[in-house]
Amino acid sequence: MYATDHPYTEWLGRHLAEVPPNEQSRVFEWVFGAQLAEITRYAERCARSSLAPHLRPHADDIASRVAEDLVLKPLPPEPVRSWRVYVEVNVRRWKVKELMRRESARKRDAGWRVDDDELLAGAGGDSATDSFALFDTVEFYAALLARMPDKYRTVFATIFVVTPDGYDRRTIMEVARMLSVPDGTIRRLSAEGMPLLREITRAELGAAA
Repeated sequence: MYATDHPYTEWLGRHLAEVPPNEQSRVFEWVFGAQLAEITRYAERCARSSLAPHLRPHADDIASRVAEDLVLKPLPPEPVRSWRVYVEVNVRRWKVKELMRRESARKRDAGWRVDDDELLAGAGGDSATDSFALFDTVEFYAALLARMPDKYRTVFATIFVVTPDGYDRRTIMEVARMLSVPDGTIRRLSAEGMPLLREITRAELGAAA
């Protein structure tokens, strides 16, 4: 538990740009527990270890995006207890996944199913991955779906298939056939619901961090 009378508590939940320039570095370190340069280097290592070899050149880009998020988005509502955990969640569960989705989009649009796991490096025994095993569980995804409006829930429950080994993502055409719904409707609901699913997931991951 942090000291609520600390002079920097007034900046929690606010943008770093609101902090006087001569105080920004100290406020950032107090909130996150490390300086931005150290966090960025760690983010790049996390990304590099989470990507298949042919995607590792993107690790520095992912690290830069993590750094931008930390600087440009509002600060957390309370100091981060473990900045390494905070970065691992951000990198492994969002930045890397976004890159993998872009990498596999061409195949999915052609109507092929693509296992996101084929893009992941073999990370068996990796302590950071093991620490976040709960994010690969049926219970976690079910909790996310439960918070979505009814009109999106069935579509996303069909798009993402959670298995003991991870998850698979079905194509729009597969989902349309399974639900007997026009593929245009599935595309619209998927496009509308994905930002909401991302926000719900970010909230859950932030709470876990």
